[in-house]
Amino acid sequence: MSYAASEDLLDLEDLIASDLLTQPPPSRFTVPGNDVERAALGYLHANCGHCHNQQRPESEGPRCYAPENALDFRLQVGRLGSPGETPAYRSGDSDAFNPGHPDSSRMIKRISKRQTGWSMPLLGTEVVDAEAVALLRRWISEMKRD
Repeated sequence: MSYAASEDLLDLEDLIASDLLTQPPPSRFTVPGNDVERAALGYLHANCGHCHNQQRPESEGPRCYAPENALDFRLQVGRLGSPGETPAYRSGDSDAFNPGHPDSSRMIKRISKRQTGWSMPLLGTEVVDAEAVALLRRWISEMKRD
């Protein structure tokens, strides 16, 4: 987490202090941006990044890797300088979303309805996540083209 966890939750600092990590990070990292940007990037990482990424899975890992798909919605600690530098923003600009224009963004169209083989997320969803749609619409609305 990029923020302190509540008392009943485990966070990165707890893992480091308990010596539970084989390779602890050299310093604390934070997800860049404002609250909307962080929430949108977190949603894309958690709900889309397992398929939409550019790193080939381990041979026994999940088979969701599609190298012909240029989208990369995974957050990577080494690439968290600013929201505009994240792979999610850089790979999706123009292809998945149109900054400032959520209504003409393919991403919004695909997460806003359920249609077999077309809707996103493709797996594990039966109803539209209205909160996610609102979040991503706001994120795209507030974006400015570089």
